[in-house]
Amino acid sequence: MRRSRTSTRAAILLSLLWATSAWGEPTSESIRMAKKRFAEGVAAADAGNYEAARVAFQQAYVLKPHPSVLHNLGQSELKTGHYLEAARHLATFIRDTSFGSSAERDTAKKGLLQAETKLSKLVVEVDVDGAEITVDGVPAGRSPMGPDPAYVDPGERLVHVQRDGYPAFEQRQTFEAGRTAQLKVALRAGETSPSLAASISRNGGSSDATPSDGGARAPEGVGAAPAGLTPTGESAGNARTIVLVSTGAVAAASLGVWIGFWLKGRSLESDESTQLDRLIQAQPNVPSNVLCRMGGPDCDQLQDTAGRRADANRVGLVAGVATGVSAAAFAATWFLWPKPSRGGTGAPAVIPSLAPNHAGLMLRGAF
Repeated sequence: MRRSRTSTRAAILLSLLWATSAWGEPTSESIRMAKKRFAEGVAAADAGNYEAARVAFQQAYVLKPHPSVLHNLGQSELKTGHYLEAARHLATFIRDTSFGSSAERDTAKKGLLQAETKLSKLVVEVDVDGAEITVDGVPAGRSPMGPDPAYVDPGERLVHVQRDGYPAFEQRQTFEAGRTAQLKVALRAGETSPSLAASISRNGGSSDATPSDGGARAPEGVGAAPAGLTPTGESAGNARTIVLVSTGAVAAASLGVWIGFWLKGRSLESDESTQLDRLIQAQPNVPSNVLCRMGGPDCDQLQDTAGRRADANRVGLVAGVATGVSAAAFAATWFLWPKPSRGGTGAPAVIPSLAPNHAGLMLRGAF
């Protein structure tokens, strides 16, 4: 599809003419339905309804995979902001087919460049062939990947490399639009724990680094590490989450102590008042300020109660101050500490994490 409506109509009608000739002979039901969906996509694109065109071309391509449908599908995805799908389809059209006029192929290349500005690229080199590479569970390729990168939506993603007979490799990686992440994974390292060399570049260049601690860091000559990339590959939001959990836990615990000792102090104060009334009633003619000058069991009990009441009040006061300080720290972290971009990781959740060399729970989400 072209930017101008007239060019768009011309390009798609040319594709429709090809489709008519290609499908003109007696066809199966699936071919007939593919022709119908293709025509619906042409009509929708001609009317400027690119979302309807995208759906129609997608259905047509499933029924009848052909470069003409693929080209129009990629262009409609680009128009509707489905950049990841557009990049994958347009790259396939350019790389794996020779279909179309030079103008159509130039349009596809320009569309691919436009989509790439919204995406990140991933190149993974593995020391064994046949390893399956996935990003957030979606297949990204098989080693060796070759020179063509996998396209990835920006945000924090889980990169997983797996081959039978070797320990799996997993790492959370933060991807940014317009950047290329290159990972070199050694599944053979120790046969128990895969090792990693990683590099990040802005413009598709590469430079390798092999950290001594096995983590990923930006190599020299590339510039500062991208926002959200830490030496261990964890999210930049981890520090914020730790502060929120810590201050929230302290606030909750100190609030409980404060309430408990406040109630205990009130109870002891009531006991103290009762004991003092009993002493006054036992010695009605003695002023209250001299009741216990001579001592006695009742006076000892009264003094013990008064001391315990004072201790409870002191502990409650300290706990109250701690509650206020930790609650203020929690609120400041929540409202003032910027939340990291997570690319759709969603609400906080605890999920199981299972791999050949470890198992446990993992906390995910934006806090």
